[in-house]
Amino acid sequence: LLLSPKALYHLLNYAGKRTQLLSVWKRTIYAWLACFVFSRRNLEIWRASPFAAWL
Repeated sequence: LLLSPKALYHLLNYAGKRTQLLSVWKRTIYAWLACFVFSRRNLEIWRASPFAAWL
């Protein structure tokens, strides 16, 4: 299952309204996304991918 960053964000926001655990879950996901998006190894690939247009 592949979700665009925006879809993932909205899904997490919806889940956040349903559970108190989201604060930890959200921080974990965002930390992972930040590591992936901003890592120099993946930066060129990320910019060339369709995901870049959806941000």
